[in-house]
Amino acid sequence: MFLCGRLRTNYSLNMALAKPQLRGLLQNYLKKNFAYAFLFSLASVGYYQFGVRGPRKQAYKDFYKNYDIEADFERMKKAGVFQLTVLKYSIDLWIQ
Repeated sequence: MFLCGRLRTNYSLNMALAKPQLRGLLQNYLKKNFAYAFLFSLASVGYYQFGVRGPRKQAYKDFYKNYDIEADFERMKKAGVFQLTVLKYSIDLWIQ
């Protein structure tokens, strides 16, 4: 039904509004957010353990399985990384 160009409604404006929760509001809020934070932290720890730490440990294990420290030292000595190794080895050979 139209009355003066406006829609006339048949419902009442005296609806009862829900009362706001005043007691325990902070406790309920914190309980919910602590649960979300705990689940998020578990997911983060799981990702770090299986996505970062595990592959990193495996990469180190694979690297040091075939690593020869003497060959690496000789390679760096030939490249000129160490400046005093020639003098040190000549002194060691002279002492023996």
